[in-house]
Amino acid sequence: MNELIQFPKARELAAGSRVEEYIYHAIDRFEELKKFKLFRNDTEWEDESWYYQANGGASIALCKSDKERDAPELISSLKTYLTYYIFDRRLKGSLPTISNHAYGFRVIIQRTGIKTLNDLNQDVYNAFLSSMDHIATRSQAGAITSANAVIRWLQERDLLTTLIDLARPPSLSQLPAIREKMPSRDLVQAILDAKWKVAETENDSMFWEYDMISVLAQSLQYGLGLRIGEVLRLPSDPIKYADGKMYFVAWTEKGTAPLARYVPTEWREVFEHTISEIKRITEPYRKRAKELEDFGRLSEVEKRLKDFHDEKQRDKERKLAKLEELLTEKRRQAEVDWSTNMRDVIDPDRYYSVSETRDLMPIQVTSDSYANRLAKRCFESAGLTFQEDPTDTSRWTRYRIKGSAIQDCITQHIAFRSTNLIDLEMLEIIHERKFTWESKENSELSKRLIKGSSGGSFRTFTMRGATNFNKRGCNRATLTKKSAIEIIELTCGGGFDTSKWIDIPTFARMFDDDFYTAGSLAIMAGPNNRGRIPEGLVITDRKVDYWSKTSKDRSGIWRYMKCRGYLIEQESIHNFILARFKRINLNIEQEIHSEPLDLDESRNAELAVVIDSESFRIKQKVSDYLMLAGLKNNNGGQKLIPSIISYSSIHYSFKGGGRSNIDGLFQRYDVSNDVSLTKEFQTHKGRHWKTTSLFRSGASGEVVNLWMGRDPSQGSQYDHNTDHDRAKKIKEAMKNDSHRFVGHIASKLRQLEEHDAQEDLIDDYLDSEIHVVQHSPTGMCTRELAIKPCDITMRCLNGKDGKGCKNFMFDLADIGQVERLTAWLDQEQREVTRLESLREKGYAGAQMHLDAKVPALKNAKIVLQAHKVKSEMLETEIRPFRIDGSDPSDCPFECGE
Repeated sequence: MNELIQFPKARELAAGSRVEEYIYHAIDRFEELKKFKLFRNDTEWEDESWYYQANGGASIALCKSDKERDAPELISSLKTYLTYYIFDRRLKGSLPTISNHAYGFRVIIQRTGIKTLNDLNQDVYNAFLSSMDHIATRSQAGAITSANAVIRWLQERDLLTTLIDLARPPSLSQLPAIREKMPSRDLVQAILDAKWKVAETENDSMFWEYDMISVLAQSLQYGLGLRIGEVLRLPSDPIKYADGKMYFVAWTEKGTAPLARYVPTEWREVFEHTISEIKRITEPYRKRAKELEDFGRLSEVEKRLKDFHDEKQRDKERKLAKLEELLTEKRRQAEVDWSTNMRDVIDPDRYYSVSETRDLMPIQVTSDSYANRLAKRCFESAGLTFQEDPTDTSRWTRYRIKGSAIQDCITQHIAFRSTNLIDLEMLEIIHERKFTWESKENSELSKRLIKGSSGGSFRTFTMRGATNFNKRGCNRATLTKKSAIEIIELTCGGGFDTSKWIDIPTFARMFDDDFYTAGSLAIMAGPNNRGRIPEGLVITDRKVDYWSKTSKDRSGIWRYMKCRGYLIEQESIHNFILARFKRINLNIEQEIHSEPLDLDESRNAELAVVIDSESFRIKQKVSDYLMLAGLKNNNGGQKLIPSIISYSSIHYSFKGGGRSNIDGLFQRYDVSNDVSLTKEFQTHKGRHWKTTSLFRSGASGEVVNLWMGRDPSQGSQYDHNTDHDRAKKIKEAMKNDSHRFVGHIASKLRQLEEHDAQEDLIDDYLDSEIHVVQHSPTGMCTRELAIKPCDITMRCLNGKDGKGCKNFMFDLADIGQVERLTAWLDQEQREVTRLESLREKGYAGAQMHLDAKVPALKNAKIVLQAHKVKSEMLETEIRPFRIDGSDPSDCPFECGE
């Protein structure tokens, strides 16, 4: 009361201080919601749009025009409302959807140009309502509803300086069907053709899988009239049989309880084929989802990691065997070279002089002009030890060596060849190709090479072989067998524990860049971007040196190179995939508010998606979903992460677009180049088609609405029969049971029947009175409104004299009409009560309004008193277009009679 009696200026100041306080607390709550991961980490309070991560994620536009930027207090108030709305509902079942909550309040700012909360008053609100008149009724309803929600929240907290009388948005249940929602025959035919065209091009790409599933889903939308959300939530085994009849189980939306829907005979084969094909395509993903739910890891990933380790081990063993083979062959070749190229047979018991030894060798160790002393020094560098010849009596000292010593020296050189190799041979073993030059990049090889000249020309001859040796051949650096083994183990093993770690380039290749490219992962692992590392993935803090088998120029020639970079812990790959699997599929509140998810069999139910509405709540594991595929991305997709197919995926398959501006499905599969068909496609058209087919088959509105899992008051939105079609059915129904209807025409008909009027007379009367039938706010109307607009502004229950309009008609068997009239009556009764209170207080104008409303109220009660709920459904099968013909093209899957 204190707030109400404040002076205007005082109220303004008080409201302003409260606004600042609410905004201050909202910012704190916004940061808390970010910690809960309801908003993306890079989303800030000041941003013009927020990315809300619940319910599949959506970008919420908050401020886009100059008028909105000039009204920071209003935009901050809108943000405050959204923050409180989410925060207050974060623990109540599934998280709220808020994608449209900001729209109406933004329209007020855009259309009226107000800048502060003090400017928001009744006149501004009325101007907003007036600006909506030229907009489609459904758009009006959405904008007014969302604007009212924000204003009501502000008023409840005394943040406005004046109270605003909020208007009721148009009731969607009273609106006729949108003509554009009914599919054309060309679109239906295109969907049929697409089914076969897509099936003919089957491949293992994820794009094909999404396309095929998207087309097959249309049979469920056209055959059962399911909403796209219901199709995407279907369990993996939705078909049930009982007493020889087929039923289809679907979780329904908008507060309707689940219903096992009876499947007409004509559709059974279609559904069996559809479900079978979808399960065949999605089975690999279902298996992966089951593994992640039960064990938290994928056997495919374990196999790839094991193959990675085993391949390195096999590569090492292969190269070690190659080393042994090479050294054995080189030793044999050395034996052949020494034995076949000696100039004479060595006598082990004979002594050879320096010159004789020189003539004996297969290679020219020294120049012929060398003195014996110089020649002796060259031979000694090769391992031959000469002694002075005691029998020599000449002036100059002579030297000799026994033949057996020469043989021993050659044997030692051959033995050296069996345990040593040159650098080029080592490179050929590692890289498995020929080399004519030494790799400068192989530092491990360089530092292990022995570059001394021990062995002289003997060593060169032994190592290079007779065919490659020349008179000026130099002694190449050699590598011991032990060092060669160390290099093989280092390069093939990578230089790290391959049972625990894996380098980033190999990880990227192993998963075909499904998750991230090597470059993007390396950037994330950098010191300035560690916060961007995907959840669950563990990467070394610092770069390390390692050896990797790579092909630099993509020529297909692979070689080991020394690299420097980051390593990924192999076990964390499982954690990363599980975390992404949860984030993509599971309700985010499980991740935020529940205790950590356990993976033992007793807690498997935690890894389930909550499906709930006002009437039911269940949990369904991802593996139990029918509509599963891999997670699509710009590179093609991540087949290892099972993902519940989203609406946007179905939309993208048919409509195309995206970053690459891909063609729609009809164009890509050469079904039709008519772009208008792609534009015409909507997932909801199948539901409208099915509802219309049921109405045309003769089913009552109550049966149709129940069978479709729909609120009874919504039937008129989906009835695409023309006003003339409805007139024919009403006349037939009225002839069969005139007591089913209320109104002037039905009353006259009952009089004719009481006087036993001939059938021709009854037909003539009905034909003259009922040309068209249209839905009205409180029932039906037989006036041709397109030609003769209503002259009493649709006050059907009043009429001109308080007895009701003669064109008014009410179907007592139509539960939708009954519910609408009941809701209307409740509203009017509250208004009459208010008017009576005002009349008692002396308001003169109240009586005038009461005089207009009371007769209508009375008539509505009479209609509802006459209502009898029909409890029995039609026993005959509901067949598509059973009455209006048997043209198969009327049925998108050719099930017409």
